Amino acid sequence: TICYPCGNYILFVDIETKKKTVLKCKNGHVGAFAVNGNSQMVAFSDQKLNPIIYIYTFPGLVKQSEIKGEAQLDYSLLAFSYMGPYLATYSSVPEFALSIWDWQENILLCSKSQPGVKVTSMSFNPMNWHQLCLSNESSLTVWNIERNDQEHHLKSKPVRLPAEDGSPMCKQDVFFSHPDIQDLYYGPVLPISAIAGLAGDEAETFRPKDDIQPSVHPTVHCWTATSDLYMGCEEGHFLAINAETLKASLLYYKPAQDDGIVRFYQIKGTHYQMDDSFDVSEPITSLDFSPDYNTLLVETDKVQYYVMRCPCQVTSATATAMVCCPSSYSVAVGTKVGHIYFIDVTKAEMPRVVHRVFLSDLPVGQGYSQQVCIDERGMLKNRVIQKHQYELDYPLSSAVRQKDDTVYGYCNHAPFICKYHLAKKKKIPSNQFAPGFLHLSPNSQLLTSVAKDGVLFIHDAVTLETVAQENCHSYQGQGIGSLSFSLDGQFILVNGVDDGTLVCLKWKYAIKEEIKKFADKRKELKKGIKKLRKTIQEMMYENEQVPDIERLDQQEFNLDIEEQERLQAESEQEVARVRKEIEMENLAKCYLRDIIKKECWDSMSIKGHAIKCFHAAYKVTNYPMKERSKEELEALERVLQLKKIESADLKIRKEIVEFQSQAIPPKEEGEKVEEEAVTDESTSNSLIGSLSAQFGGDTSILYHQMDLHTREEKINQIILLQDIIYKVKTAFNKEFDTVARQKEQEIARVKERNLRIQEIVEQLELQEEVWEPALTDDEIPERALAVEDSEPSKYPVLQHFLFICYLFQNSARQRALYDMMGGVLEIKKEDILKIEIPPPPFVSKPDTLWNEEEKKVFKEYEKKVKELNEEREKYRKTLETELKKLQTSIQETTQTFDDTVSKLFERKVKSEMVIYQEELKINNLLYSLLLDEELSTREAGLNHFLDKKRKEKLSTAEAVQVARAQVDAYRETYDNLAAEDKVRILERGFKKEFSDVPAHHIEHLFKLYKRRPRAQKIKMHLDTANPYGDRPGSARAYKEALAHLMKAIDEMDGPENMPEGLELPVWERFCLARRTKVESEQLVKRKALALAEMQAFLQTRMDDDEKIRMDIEKILNELNTLREEKMRFQLDLTVQFLLKQGQVELESAAELIPDYTDAILLHKSVIEELNCTIRAQGEKKIASMVESKDFSKGIFQLEWEHKKMKMLMEDLNQRARDIQNLHVSRDRQLFLRILNYDSRITHQVSVMEQTLGVMDKLHKKKVKNCQKVFKDLEKRISLKEQANYKLSQELQEMLVSVSERRHIFEAADTRLVSEKAAKEHYQNIVQRRQLVDLAKEQAQEISVLQAEVERLRMRTFPALFEMEY
Repeated sequence: TICYPCGNYILFVDIETKKKTVLKCKNGHVGAFAVNGNSQMVAFSDQKLNPIIYIYTFPGLVKQSEIKGEAQLDYSLLAFSYMGPYLATYSSVPEFALSIWDWQENILLCSKSQPGVKVTSMSFNPMNWHQLCLSNESSLTVWNIERNDQEHHLKSKPVRLPAEDGSPMCKQDVFFSHPDIQDLYYGPVLPISAIAGLAGDEAETFRPKDDIQPSVHPTVHCWTATSDLYMGCEEGHFLAINAETLKASLLYYKPAQDDGIVRFYQIKGTHYQMDDSFDVSEPITSLDFSPDYNTLLVETDKVQYYVMRCPCQVTSATATAMVCCPSSYSVAVGTKVGHIYFIDVTKAEMPRVVHRVFLSDLPVGQGYSQQVCIDERGMLKNRVIQKHQYELDYPLSSAVRQKDDTVYGYCNHAPFICKYHLAKKKKIPSNQFAPGFLHLSPNSQLLTSVAKDGVLFIHDAVTLETVAQENCHSYQGQGIGSLSFSLDGQFILVNGVDDGTLVCLKWKYAIKEEIKKFADKRKELKKGIKKLRKTIQEMMYENEQVPDIERLDQQEFNLDIEEQERLQAESEQEVARVRKEIEMENLAKCYLRDIIKKECWDSMSIKGHAIKCFHAAYKVTNYPMKERSKEELEALERVLQLKKIESADLKIRKEIVEFQSQAIPPKEEGEKVEEEAVTDESTSNSLIGSLSAQFGGDTSILYHQMDLHTREEKINQIILLQDIIYKVKTAFNKEFDTVARQKEQEIARVKERNLRIQEIVEQLELQEEVWEPALTDDEIPERALAVEDSEPSKYPVLQHFLFICYLFQNSARQRALYDMMGGVLEIKKEDILKIEIPPPPFVSKPDTLWNEEEKKVFKEYEKKVKELNEEREKYRKTLETELKKLQTSIQETTQTFDDTVSKLFERKVKSEMVIYQEELKINNLLYSLLLDEELSTREAGLNHFLDKKRKEKLSTAEAVQVARAQVDAYRETYDNLAAEDKVRILERGFKKEFSDVPAHHIEHLFKLYKRRPRAQKIKMHLDTANPYGDRPGSARAYKEALAHLMKAIDEMDGPENMPEGLELPVWERFCLARRTKVESEQLVKRKALALAEMQAFLQTRMDDDEKIRMDIEKILNELNTLREEKMRFQLDLTVQFLLKQGQVELESAAELIPDYTDAILLHKSVIEELNCTIRAQGEKKIASMVESKDFSKGIFQLEWEHKKMKMLMEDLNQRARDIQNLHVSRDRQLFLRILNYDSRITHQVSVMEQTLGVMDKLHKKKVKNCQKVFKDLEKRISLKEQANYKLSQELQEMLVSVSERRHIFEAADTRLVSEKAAKEHYQNIVQRRQLVDLAKEQAQEISVLQAEVERLRMRTFPALFEMEY
């Protein structure tokens, strides 16, 4: 039997007998639908608010259960478990909840919601009802039902699908960072979610659109006997999925195509082989096996096929139109491919195709045609059709016409059914959902209306009253598609749009009687309508016969004046609407123009314009600048004030904390300050990282690049850098304005000189164009917004006429003046080139006829002409010289201006460089702020994820505690039950219970007590191909095994198995005890299975808890790493330096740009501290080496001292010998003789001290005397200096006199006298030198003699010397 939903019904079709059974859904359209062939159960849901699931048995169609779930709108899927009373449901919007029901007990076991996830397919694992598979167009998920005694829990495991090409997708954690990926220049590499600014739940799964690799799109799936999954994909891939590991492997690939071929494959592991196939020639939508797996149902998108072991194929085509013959049992069917089939339906069970005609490639529609009415293009000829045009209140989606010219129309956008009869109309409200269509019965008495709501309304064709209504189809299936009346009007066939249902309706006798009752009245109404129609037609005919001047137009013939006024009002409204749209469009364009002008021109405090060179191709533009807003100025003022406060605070702290350095002499301090100024001037630009100080920027207010650690400092630095850029632009704009004014002045000067040049050119009659410089539109952009006088005038002809009159008047004045002065005007020098001397009048006569006076006049004439030519040539040369001078002057001044513009261009390039330098610093600061924000976002995301995991940890820990408590309680119950069961099997207890039985019966009864019937073996029927069958673990198998066991126990309890000689009461008591024991054993087994299941559930919860604990540890490690990275980033600043172009800082032979990834920028103090440490370590090492050297040196010294001691010992021995042989002198005798030798020595010492005191006094006295002498000498020196000064002055005078005398001497001949004086002077000098040498020799001899005297004197005193031996 085949079962399938059809509209509001479920049809059951017996394949063999073709018998149909119908089950109607009471609440409209059938929604989700599921069948269990093993238990012969059918489940379906209705489509209404708060839908209900109905479960029926087949073939009895008895309702077994009615499930009211939590779905609000609809169920999308239902699925029965292969064995057991379990039903899975999946609701649509808004819940999207998966629920598992025990439909026999009507109990909800568990439920889980997936907001926004739509599912297209759902199935239980036939081998294990604890597993389900849900798939949609983009994912496949395996759900496990975990059971803990009476509790059930749903856990999902999504399957990672391969890419569209079948290749496995790399699994990459998008939330946690990857330590193997580092970027030392741009900072830490963060996940994309942190870069995107996500910190909540979206951060865990966020991936950019470009990084999302599309996966395969599942279409179908099925379970195998090994609990694996096979899945087919839209791309043509066939995958095998392990339900435990969830790993998908590709079995084969074949491009997806709707070829309509069913193929049978044998699959072993990853190998497959096709055994059989057959073609159904239609795109296949689904396949389904019968419960015994001997019959395959193939469903196509048009017709269903039933395939047995011997496949049979039914030819079909999609019908688009159908017409029944009223006189014979034949039907004409039009198809989608353009054929018309003529079918004999004498036997409705076996229709037969009689003839087939091909019309075109287009679908065939209903209608008729005659060859005479169709032209060569296949269109109806104009003469065949009589057209009448009517204006309607509402657009119609359908219209039908009666024989009496009555037209019924179904409104498309309003709930009305309109009735038209020529100029009259009638409108009745309709309760249906538009659009729809109308249909008349064959006798034109009934009018049917249908729409997308699926309800059929039948109206009286005259009164339009509703006669009957029937809910044939539902709005979920797009309502009713078509309907047809039988010829007698007793039957109505109604076909749905998408539900594939055909409903046949039959009239009841009450309707027939009502139709007969009002038949006469209908006839009268029809006659009246015909009469009225005829009258109107006659009026129209008469109107056609009258002359044109008297003929009424079609509009005027319409007597409905209100309709005319309405149409006129509508046309005026349309005109007003169009006019308003045009005005609004123009207004929008004007507004857009004003907005552009306001934003790009009016808002600029400094308008953008350019300066061009006169001769070169240079073009320099200024910086268009907007006026800074109030907020920007307030922020700048705040930062500057903060900077002042910080500077003052730093200065005060330095004064408090630092020690005052020692005073430095003014000269040295000045030198140091000068050196520091030179050093700062050379290094400031390099440390600041820009040259903005040279271009109008104040860099003293900036923070040091090494001090930008906090976010506020970086923001303040950006504001200050923007202010510097503004100042640089402002400074350049000032220079630009100066040059622009200079160009205007130069143009004015050139124009002034051009006036004179123009006069000279005109006087010299040269064909040269005077160069007239002018400002371009780039230099005067305001010119584009104003109308100049040079632009074309509104009246060009009139202006031309006035100009000619002006010229004529000026020329007339000149002629009148010339005539008035008699041709004798004051001749200017400029007019000398135009002067012409008129020849004498007698020049026309021959020379021979001239008299003397004429000849004399002619000579004077020639003389004047010659003088005039000379004067003219002289003046011409003067003009040419002046012209060249003016042109040269213009060339020089314009060239000088071009040089100025070139310098301005270079200044602009350098200003751009400075601006780019500052913008680079701003970009680096912005990047650091962005990275700081990303790090904060990442930290917030990790904290959010950590809180989430901690909450999960609390729930999992609580679940573990609850599960452990349940397992412990259940284990205690199981242990008690097992202990009781163990006690029952003991022989002592058995003998004690049956102590009244003889001993020879006790042994026999105990053996019977321990005997158990054999377990039932599942027999596989050879005539079935079911790969699943019943499993020992299923509830149904367990119940069947328990029933079989109890049946075997009943057989064993029969009296025929009672031992001989045993009394019947004892046997009954024995049978009761054995049955109790068997039931206890089964209960223990069931408890053991439940305990194992609970322990597995507990272990799963513990694994989940451990996994979450490891996740928390991973998050904590990630947080610690992130905080370290954040701290390092805050300390590892990006500093900008200025380096000389071409300077080699790091050699790099392999690459053009050296690699600075391993370079670290450190402060100078760090290097100095490191050098100090290295120096200290070096000193320690040197000290250690010195110590080692001293130690080794000490060894040698000890050896030397050892030798020295030996030598001293020898010396002492020798001294002892000498003492023995010592001569005793007087002093030794005194020492030996006098007792108080020390007092004697003390007395001598005191005498010497007194002597020293006296000598000290004498010394001080001598010092005082020397000081007096020194003072006297200083006085003498001062006197001598004064005398020397006077002498120097006298010397100068004497030198002057000497020089004068020398000149006198040189003038006089006194050479001999001077030579003689020179010789005498030379002899005196030589004599003096000899005397000095003699004095030195005598002094040396005296000193030698004094030393000898002292030596001789010392020899008279005795002396004791130590003697060394």
